[in-house]
Amino acid sequence: MALNPYLPKNETWFLTELFGAEEESETVAGMLNLEPLIGKFATKDQILSKVEEASLLYFAAHGIASREDPLEKSFLMRSAETFEQGWWTAKEIQSARLKANLAVLSACQTGLGQAHDAGIIGLSRAFQIAGVPRVVMSLWRVDDEATNYLMQAFMKHLQTGMIASEALQKAMLEAKGEYSEPLHWASFALFGTPR
Repeated sequence: MALNPYLPKNETWFLTELFGAEEESETVAGMLNLEPLIGKFATKDQILSKVEEASLLYFAAHGIASREDPLEKSFLMRSAETFEQGWWTAKEIQSARLKANLAVLSACQTGLGQAHDAGIIGLSRAFQIAGVPRVVMSLWRVDDEATNYLMQAFMKHLQTGMIASEALQKAMLEAKGEYSEPLHWASFALFGTPR
C-alpha cells in the first residue's frame, strides 16, 4: 500500500498534496493490519520489493494517463528525487509478475489510455497483463476528499467478504449520499472479473 508520494517541485508538473489519500491509506492499512508506505517512504524500490507477493495492491497516489504513449507515459507517481524516477509506468507494471487478486488504483484517470479495438491500453490493463484479474480504476480526475470517503467505504464492505463489484456499488451509493454530484462518486469502475 502506497500513497501521497513525495516529489520535488517541477516547472512542468503541478501536483497537489493528497491529504485525503494519506488519511485513506492509513485507515485502509489499519483495516488490513498493514503498515502503509507514506510520503518519502513510498519509493518505487520499496513498492517493487512488496508487490510481487501481495494478495491485494492498493495505491492512493497521483495517476497520469496518456493517449499518445500509453505504456511509457501512463504511470502512478512514487516518491523520488526527480519526477521521472518516480514513475511506475504501464510498461513496467505489465512486465511484473503479480499474484494479487485485486489492484485498487485510487488515483486520477487510471482507467484511461489509448483506445484500440480490443480495449484501452493503459494502467488498468497493465495490471491485468501482469496477472491481476480485477482492477478498480478511475475514469476521470477524482476529488481527494470524496475519493477518501468512497474508498474507505469500499474497503469496509470488501472486508465483510462481499465481492469487489458489490462492495464498490455499495460504497458508491453511500458516497452519493454524502456527495450529490456524480463527479465525486461515479468515476470508479471495476475492470475484469467480478469475483
